[in-house]
Amino acid sequence: MLPSPVERLLGLVPGVAIAGATSALALLRDRKPLHPKGVVGRGVLDISGAAALRVPVLDTPGSYEVTARFSWAIGVGPERADIHGLAVRFEAEGALVDWLLASTGAGGLDRFVLQTREPGTFGTLTTLLPVDSPAGPLLLRAEPEGHGEGLLPPAEHQLYAALGRGGWQPIGRLGVAWSDHDERIRFDAVAHPTPGAGSYPLVTTLRTPAYRLARLLRPNPKDPAPLG
Repeated sequence: MLPSPVERLLGLVPGVAIAGATSALALLRDRKPLHPKGVVGRGVLDISGAAALRVPVLDTPGSYEVTARFSWAIGVGPERADIHGLAVRFEAEGALVDWLLASTGAGGLDRFVLQTREPGTFGTLTTLLPVDSPAGPLLLRAEPEGHGEGLLPPAEHQLYAALGRGGWQPIGRLGVAWSDHDERIRFDAVAHPTPGAGSYPLVTTLRTPAYRLARLLRPNPKDPAPLG
């Protein structure tokens, strides 16, 4: 069953409110506004094609080479509790695709609420803000398997998708071999959407200033340092 207009609104409002708050935080920082610490890895995204989301990349079985970055949003991690981020980049249908996920819950409402994680503890990550797909407001979820190595995140994640506050459907797996170093990579979910799904205008309006601000504040990031 497709989400009703009310469900669509409920799928948007909580995430939009959080996006506005994080944009305000960016104004207070004199370095990379958000996710200043992280580690980068390479791996493979396997899509099972089991879902029927009317988004070809998610509905069709396929395997994609990815560059991924796991990060700590406030910058106090990994040694302290922080909000986690997972950015995934791959190429599909001749275009770059960026997925941005953050530590949240997986329930009907807390999937739109950021959550902190204790050092060495890893959990649910979702895209937080839904994207506009032919089937309705689409969210992605990554669920870690096993434990990370020390401060590094787990290498394997199960992937799911949902429409608004609806149930999660399994869509595939993400496997990443993490390094202990960061790299100068800027991910942009607005500029690099999943083919067949785009940002809602309001979400784009809120996210774009934060992306631009990050580039103004940190046009030439310092050389990344090793984790720990």
